[in-house]
Amino acid sequence: MPCNSINSTIEILTSALLVVLLISTIIQKREKTKLDRLFLLTLVLHTVNTLGDLAAWRFTYKPGMLALVMTGVGNFSTYFFGTIAYLAFLSYVYLDAVEEKKPVKWSILLVTLVAGMTLFNMGLTLYNYKSEILYTIDSENAFTWGEGCGIPRSVLLVQIFLTAVLILGNTKFNQWKTLSISMIYLFLPFLASILEKWQPTLMLVYPAVAASLLLIYVVNQQKQEKQLIEKELELSDSRMQVMVSQIQPHFLYNSLNSIYHLCEMDVDKAQRAISDFSDYLRGNLDSLKLNSPVPFDVELNHLKNYLALEQIRFEDELKITYNICERDFVLPALSIQPLVENAVKYGVGKAPKGGTINITTRRHNNAYEVIVEDDGVGFDPLEIQQDGRSHIGIENVRQRLEVMCNGSLEIRSEVGKGTTAVIRIPIQ
Repeated sequence: MPCNSINSTIEILTSALLVVLLISTIIQKREKTKLDRLFLLTLVLHTVNTLGDLAAWRFTYKPGMLALVMTGVGNFSTYFFGTIAYLAFLSYVYLDAVEEKKPVKWSILLVTLVAGMTLFNMGLTLYNYKSEILYTIDSENAFTWGEGCGIPRSVLLVQIFLTAVLILGNTKFNQWKTLSISMIYLFLPFLASILEKWQPTLMLVYPAVAASLLLIYVVNQQKQEKQLIEKELELSDSRMQVMVSQIQPHFLYNSLNSIYHLCEMDVDKAQRAISDFSDYLRGNLDSLKLNSPVPFDVELNHLKNYLALEQIRFEDELKITYNICERDFVLPALSIQPLVENAVKYGVGKAPKGGTINITTRRHNNAYEVIVEDDGVGFDPLEIQQDGRSHIGIENVRQRLEVMCNGSLEIRSEVGKGTTAVIRIPIQ
């Protein structure tokens, strides 16, 4: 079988693998990090590079102006853009291994050398049109290797070696798993480059890099799966903490004590209070089973059960107003109640004459907003961290909003004027 047929077959398979990886990476729905975007760029560059070399092999030695042009363009893109593709690959492996740690002092020198070698190979490709040091394509579309055809591969070998040194120098040796995986990524192209030095007519670096990119993709998928499991565990723990924080002994005691006195004074109100209390407990217990956000109306009903019980205790000192302009959105269960509970307990509850809590929903700046306002005693945000309380409920709300809805929580307050808490959930 002619060598060009072997190379064509290898590069068809390599191109197919790269295209599959490229599509799989693009269609992933999660938000992409800078490292993800670098990996995507690396895939694009190596896909274009491999397809360019495949075109060169397929059209070489064929007659006609089109074949001559395709051979010339294919070989040029392979040498010129291929060296950029290798730099992107080495950059990804290095950054993935060091995880954006502060590099040691001598790292900048090696990074400069690796980048400079890329510029050297690009310049050598341009110089080839004058010197034909790398290859020659004659008028009959015949391809001939030049005297310096092995220079780009030698440069790549040095770049791989320097990248390995960078990784070893910037990664702790007890991180053996990270080191071993990174070395595997580099070893395959390194071995292929050595084999090509021995047999320059056989193209092995492209499939070697594609194999490394496949390994990177598989390892990344495993990392994402692990992170997803960890987030699920964190969310389950957060739901438990939130539920426990909401069903505190003082609230149970106060609610039951209020219901007890209602039984003597107003049986109908007592029955409604028992129903509200039962629904409230059921809502807290049901939240433990939820792995996804709930409709706003579900959260609102649970909130009304809680406030109905608090109004029995505070009577006219606690006023509630609702300004519900938007309902068609979801949010984590038990995410509004901690904000309202703080408004009751530390806001209007401490004011001599009580106060009003206003609950508003609206659509603003491509996000749904839930606003909890009170005109209570307020607090100094600069002193809130030194007040002796743990604020577990608020931090859990903030964490679950970010993880489950990509949302946020902002709390503003002023002493003597009250507090405003704003939940923002992007419209998606």
